[in-house]
Amino acid sequence: MKVVLLDDHTLIRKGIKIILSEIPDVEVVNEFSSAEDFCIQTSNVGYDFDLLFLDISLKGNLSGIDVLEYLQKEKYDKGVFVLSAFSDSYYVKTCIELGVNAYIIKNNSEEEIVAALDSFSKGEKYFSQEVYNSLVKSQEVTRKTLSDQIKLTKRESEILREVINGLSSNEISEKLFISSRTVDTHRFNIMKKFGVKNSAELVKKALNDYSI
Repeated sequence: MKVVLLDDHTLIRKGIKIILSEIPDVEVVNEFSSAEDFCIQTSNVGYDFDLLFLDISLKGNLSGIDVLEYLQKEKYDKGVFVLSAFSDSYYVKTCIELGVNAYIIKNNSEEEIVAALDSFSKGEKYFSQEVYNSLVKSQEVTRKTLSDQIKLTKRESEILREVINGLSSNEISEKLFISSRTVDTHRFNIMKKFGVKNSAELVKKALNDYSI
């Protein structure tokens, strides 16, 4: 496996090279200290490697996020491991959306890199525990925020639960002893509060972002 390093700290690059040198069939074939140099090089010669180790904070005008956006536009189909000091959910979510294969916090042990490489070889994603915790915390905040914004009546909450459970309006009306027309009215009001147009969107948003 051919690896390229993009990090503006020489000691970090040296440390990664030492770790990777002890892993069979893994070779560091190039390294860069700036995103600009990396982009110029790859635009000229292409991507003659299998995996990029990328830092988020880089010297110069371009960040690691800029590099990921550049690679996405270039339809880059190789692997990317983000190795960063940042575990903030904004960076994590942005990197995930831009298709990274792993997100590792720099102060973690070298076993994290080995584990990430093992996951990568199996076609799986890998995230450090701090990264996972950040995502969970962010999701909890999102749920709390949306729950604070969207106020459902007791009856609306009951109906939403049954919609999530896959019940039809007729089935809900029988279970709650109300007319199907009343159920439809409540469903319409609930979808309006959530800003969605159909039950599928309602279920998705409620499950992902709403505490119920």
